[in-house]
Amino acid sequence: MDDRIIEAVLEFLAAMICIGIVIWLRRTRKNILEKLHLSEKREEELSYLAPLEQAGQRRKRYWEQKITISFLLAGGGFLFAGFLTVKGLTEQRESISALSRNETGKGTQRYTLYIEGETEPETYCLEVAIEEKKPTREEAEEQFFLIYEELRRVIAGENPSLEEVYESLFLPERLDDLGCTIQWMSDTWEIVSADGEVRNKELSEPCVVYLTAEVSYGDYQDIFYFSVQVCPKREVEGIWIDEVGKQISLEDKKDLENPMVALPEIVGEQKVKYYHSLQESGYSVGLLGAAAAGGLWIAVDYEIPKRKKKRQEELTREYSKVVSKLTLLIGAGMSIRLAWERIVEDNMQKQNLGAAEQEMQVTYYELKQGVAEGMAYRNFGKRIGLKPYRKLGNLLEQNLRKGTAGLTRLLEAEAAESFEIRKGRALMAGEEASSKLLIPMFFMLLIVLVICIVPALLTF
Repeated sequence: MDDRIIEAVLEFLAAMICIGIVIWLRRTRKNILEKLHLSEKREEELSYLAPLEQAGQRRKRYWEQKITISFLLAGGGFLFAGFLTVKGLTEQRESISALSRNETGKGTQRYTLYIEGETEPETYCLEVAIEEKKPTREEAEEQFFLIYEELRRVIAGENPSLEEVYESLFLPERLDDLGCTIQWMSDTWEIVSADGEVRNKELSEPCVVYLTAEVSYGDYQDIFYFSVQVCPKREVEGIWIDEVGKQISLEDKKDLENPMVALPEIVGEQKVKYYHSLQESGYSVGLLGAAAAGGLWIAVDYEIPKRKKKRQEELTREYSKVVSKLTLLIGAGMSIRLAWERIVEDNMQKQNLGAAEQEMQVTYYELKQGVAEGMAYRNFGKRIGLKPYRKLGNLLEQNLRKGTAGLTRLLEAEAAESFEIRKGRALMAGEEASSKLLIPMFFMLLIVLVICIVPALLTF
């Protein structure tokens, strides 16, 4: 029996054993895993991670997880190895007796061979290089004919033909499809270079240039000659427009006393028309307006969260002022409601109310409409949603039930705390502003460096 077959059988058997152990552990009812020993340190770690489980359960779960992962991984490896061995058995029986060459011009072909000897116990790996196919003389002559026709077709490039050349030529160094290499030469390199560049700006009349192509195909070589007629650079739009400007300038200087200047109707060989303006269309402006409207529609939605955040910052800044006024009026002997109404009524005389003053006014209207006083103060904090205001609302509601004794002291403490919060936020805002100034300062530094360095460099 072949050793490879025995190897495949053993690999599949090992895979079945590993998978079978995992299945047996999953289905068994015996507490074998709970009795397996663990070190004291490991027991402490498992107890810390799962304090509600019993020691036996922790051990079982630990070993179950560890054995399952390990044996499944090993079983998968053996199973995959068995399939690879079987695949090798089926493929290795196919022997070869010859190697194919590349066609001419395709280069050397490399092969990796596995070699077995009749009396050798091992299999050896060998890399060999097979040269490309060498053509016969008749094959080379046929190929040279095809190469010549292909070159006549492609070297013109973007020009109408080889008899009418205005732009650069396409002179390839290889034709991979035909398996040949080419070396180009020009008899007038000042006009046509060996890489196909055409220099015809200074030409006043057509010029014939002869190109030579040395073609190599296998071990055979041939020389092709091509004649190209290079024409002067074609006029472009800008040159024609310059001619129109010259004609208008001549007409202008003919009769300086005439209040009107006749525009030339023919420039070169074509008629010319003149207009004061183009026929403009407004559809582009309409599309731009529609796009701007769509962008504004979307921008409004994006702006709402920013506005909300800005209002919350304003409410935070005004919190200390609200608490201070309430503390002052309640300390003077007013009730909570009278103090609240007094503050709101004083604020009504202002034209521009702050965010906190607006919220206090909403609560004032609720009180006037008969909402319970405690509920109104609780709604005040809940509506704003910020922690300091919720705390204030709850504080006022609780003191309505318990009486105002000690309320002034609590409000004074709240005012002091709010002042510290406001001072901290002011310091943070100052730090943010200073950090934003670093960017323009950095650009100013770059400008100063450029002013200092550039003149020094220009002196060299």
